[in-house]
Amino acid sequence: MKIKLMIFDMDGVIFDSEPIHYNSKLRILEDLGLERELDLSRHVGFPSGEFWQRILNENGIKDVTAKELENRQYDYNLESMKNEKINLTNGLLELLDVLDACAIDCAVASSSDKYFVDKVLDYFEIKNRFRAVVSGDEVMQKKPAPDVYLKALNECNVSSADALCIEDSFMGSLAAENAGIRCIGYINPTSGQQDLSNTFAQIESIGDVIEYI
Repeated sequence: MKIKLMIFDMDGVIFDSEPIHYNSKLRILEDLGLERELDLSRHVGFPSGEFWQRILNENGIKDVTAKELENRQYDYNLESMKNEKINLTNGLLELLDVLDACAIDCAVASSSDKYFVDKVLDYFEIKNRFRAVVSGDEVMQKKPAPDVYLKALNECNVSSADALCIEDSFMGSLAAENAGIRCIGYINPTSGQQDLSNTFAQIESIGDVIEYI
């Protein structure tokens, strides 16, 4: 069956963001005067706002909000992307070209806030490649809730049966499952050991998605 829509997670799929998020978190912990080692795999796919709220609660910090720290993290991320000249995931542009040639629409469904998602897509100059871009703060609940995926389906006027998605984390794949969308698991080595057993296929290269369209 020919699909009508391919939905991409952003962090860890469109570009390798997990090390950037990790380093930004460490930088903010230092800003707060805290020393903490982070297990990267425990935080992949989880909303940053929840992480910062937990840090504030555990340390009794009341002079800054979780939202302010989340926005600071996004700003640090963007700074690092520019300084390090971060590139798109290898093979992504070629995949987008194939999807376009096959008349398959593309969308983004991310747990990150619109502020960060838009700036990332603008940085890579690929925003116009997606029919819909849905961010975590545009829906009631972030992943693993299905909200971002359901909104993307609605904006593209496509049923879940006619869509595929790509995720690199357990939380993301669970969101896809909850939305009734078949999910391809992208094994991103910097995302830690992620349980992708509920995806129907696992790939180690984004270009391998072509086999499933």
